[in-house]
Amino acid sequence: SEGNALSEAASFQGKYFSKFEIYSLRMGEHAGQMIQVLFDLALFHEKRIRLQRKFTQALSYPAVVIGIAGGVLFFMINYVVPMFSDIFQRFDAELPKITQIVIALSDFTAAYGWGIILGFLAFIIAGIRLRKRSEIQKVVSVVASRLPILGKILLKIQLSRFCYTLALMLRSKVSLDQALELMQEIIQFYPLQKTIPMIRKDIIEGKTLYEAIIIHPIFPSVMTQMIKVGERTARLDTMIDNLAKNLEEEGESSISTLTSLLEPLLIVILGLMVGIILISMYLPMFELSNAISA
Repeated sequence: SEGNALSEAASFQGKYFSKFEIYSLRMGEHAGQMIQVLFDLALFHEKRIRLQRKFTQALSYPAVVIGIAGGVLFFMINYVVPMFSDIFQRFDAELPKITQIVIALSDFTAAYGWGIILGFLAFIIAGIRLRKRSEIQKVVSVVASRLPILGKILLKIQLSRFCYTLALMLRSKVSLDQALELMQEIIQFYPLQKTIPMIRKDIIEGKTLYEAIIIHPIFPSVMTQMIKVGERTARLDTMIDNLAKNLEEEGESSISTLTSLLEPLLIVILGLMVGIILISMYLPMFELSNAISA
């Protein structure tokens, strides 16, 4: 109403709009492509949220099963095992090794269990409150990227977001070095974030994007080759956009596969843990009954 452009009005509301969105709007205004830029921004956030939901859904089932398993084991260790332990103490007989280990674990949790639980909860609360700090994000992203299976899935998701962001900026007529400068603030995944300044430096020195990223092992060979083709055909934004879609599909497929594998595996692990505790408690009773009958 006061005559400011939409990008300027958005910049006054920095709490709700990032530099990436403000800069994209500004480029759209200068190039006369506001409708396309707004559409691309909406599509970008839609895909970002969908990927986050997929990843959250993949982890929610294991988290629930692990929580239930922890509750069941805590109940058995702290309430069921001590009942058997009192019975075993009445007999002057050596217990099997597995029974001794379970009873020792029960004694340990009885003495320190609640302290461990409170400490774990305090660690989670502190992590939630400090999660936005750059040091915490750096440690979490580095650790997550090194996990055997989840690390590869997370990397695909982050690379897909990297490609979507870069393609959006290039379509908005943002120069490559400016796009990379903005992406230093947008990308929070540290293994990828730390490579962006080096890539930008090589771009400023006259290298192509392909030459700048091929030296970094975090980028898969398929990605570097597609970028090379995009630069040679002068369709870099289109090629990067297609690459983002491929990485997104691979990430979603990997998440679905991981979820289908984790469900039966966690149930089997839970059954084994409960079975071991029950066997360790009943095994001495079987041996005692055999000794009495003999």
